[in-house]
Amino acid sequence: MTDPSAAPTPPTAAEETGRRSDSYGFYAVVAGLAVIGVIYVASLYLYSRVTPDNPADIANNVVASMGAISGVIGSIVSAYFGVQAGKSQTQP
Repeated sequence: MTDPSAAPTPPTAAEETGRRSDSYGFYAVVAGLAVIGVIYVASLYLYSRVTPDNPADIANNVVASMGAISGVIGSIVSAYFGVQAGKSQTQP
Protein backbone atom coordinates (compact mmCIF):
# COMPACT_ATOMS: atom_id res chain seq x y z
CA MET A 1 0.00 0.00 0.00
CA THR A 2 1.29 3.45 -0.81
CA ASP A 3 1.83 6.20 1.70
CA PRO A 4 -1.07 8.73 1.40
CA SER A 5 1.16 11.54 2.67
CA ALA A 6 3.68 11.03 -0.14
CA ALA A 7 3.66 13.61 -2.89
CA PRO A 8 2.40 12.40 -6.27
CA THR A 9 5.12 11.61 -8.74
CA PRO A 10 5.32 13.81 -11.80
CA PRO A 11 4.54 12.18 -15.14
CA THR A 12 7.42 10.65 -17.01
CA ALA A 13 8.70 12.02 -20.31
CA ALA A 14 7.07 9.13 -22.17
CA GLU A 15 3.68 9.92 -20.61
CA GLU A 16 4.01 13.60 -21.52
CA THR A 17 4.97 12.77 -25.09
CA GLY A 18 2.04 10.38 -25.38
CA ARG A 19 -0.40 13.04 -24.24
CA ARG A 20 1.01 15.64 -26.61
CA SER A 21 0.95 13.37 -29.64
CA ASP A 22 -2.66 12.38 -28.96
CA SER A 23 -3.79 15.98 -29.32
CA TYR A 24 -2.14 16.30 -32.73
CA GLY A 25 -4.76 13.99 -34.24
CA PHE A 26 -7.43 16.64 -33.72
CA TYR A 27 -5.28 19.24 -35.43
CA ALA A 28 -4.61 16.85 -38.33
CA VAL A 29 -8.32 16.37 -38.90
CA VAL A 30 -9.13 20.08 -38.63
CA ALA A 31 -6.28 21.03 -40.96
CA GLY A 32 -7.35 18.39 -43.49
CA LEU A 33 -10.94 19.62 -43.47
CA ALA A 34 -9.84 23.24 -43.75
CA VAL A 35 -7.60 22.49 -46.72
CA ILE A 36 -10.38 20.57 -48.46
CA GLY A 37 -12.80 23.46 -47.88
CA VAL A 38 -10.38 26.08 -49.18
CA ILE A 39 -9.53 24.05 -52.26
CA TYR A 40 -13.21 23.37 -52.91
CA VAL A 41 -14.06 27.09 -52.89
CA ALA A 42 -10.99 27.90 -54.98
CA SER A 43 -11.82 25.22 -57.55
CA LEU A 44 -15.42 26.44 -57.81
CA TYR A 45 -14.18 29.96 -58.46
CA LEU A 46 -11.46 28.87 -60.87
CA TYR A 47 -13.63 26.55 -62.94
CA SER A 48 -16.50 29.05 -63.08
CA ARG A 49 -14.06 31.53 -64.65
CA VAL A 50 -12.60 29.00 -67.09
CA THR A 51 -15.88 27.45 -68.31
CA PRO A 52 -18.65 29.98 -67.57
CA ASP A 53 -20.93 28.87 -70.44
CA ASN A 54 -21.68 25.28 -69.45
CA PRO A 55 -22.60 24.53 -65.80
CA ALA A 56 -22.21 20.79 -66.39
CA ASP A 57 -18.54 21.29 -67.26
CA ILE A 58 -18.02 23.26 -64.06
CA ALA A 59 -19.57 20.48 -61.97
CA ASN A 60 -17.54 17.78 -63.72
CA ASN A 61 -14.28 19.66 -63.27
CA VAL A 62 -14.93 20.44 -59.60
CA VAL A 63 -15.88 16.84 -58.81
CA ALA A 64 -12.77 15.53 -60.56
CA SER A 65 -10.41 17.91 -58.78
CA MET A 66 -12.05 17.40 -55.38
CA GLY A 67 -11.87 13.62 -55.72
CA ALA A 68 -8.15 13.75 -56.32
CA ILE A 69 -7.50 16.21 -53.51
CA SER A 70 -9.76 14.72 -50.84
CA GLY A 71 -8.50 11.21 -51.58
CA VAL A 72 -4.92 12.19 -50.84
CA ILE A 73 -5.74 14.17 -47.71
CA GLY A 74 -8.05 11.42 -46.46
CA SER A 75 -5.31 8.86 -46.96
CA ILE A 76 -2.78 10.92 -45.02
CA VAL A 77 -5.15 11.54 -42.09
CA SER A 78 -6.20 7.87 -42.04
CA ALA A 79 -2.58 6.77 -42.04
CA TYR A 80 -1.86 9.04 -39.10
CA PHE A 81 -4.71 7.55 -37.09
CA GLY A 82 -3.71 4.04 -38.12
CA VAL A 83 -0.21 4.60 -36.79
CA GLN A 84 -1.61 6.06 -33.57
CA ALA A 85 -3.94 3.10 -33.08
CA GLY A 86 -1.13 0.65 -33.72
CA LYS A 87 1.14 2.48 -31.31
CA SER A 88 -1.49 2.47 -28.57
CA GLN A 89 -1.93 -1.29 -28.95
CA THR A 90 1.78 -1.94 -28.37
CA GLN A 91 2.01 0.17 -25.20
CA PRO A 92 1.33 -1.68 -21.90
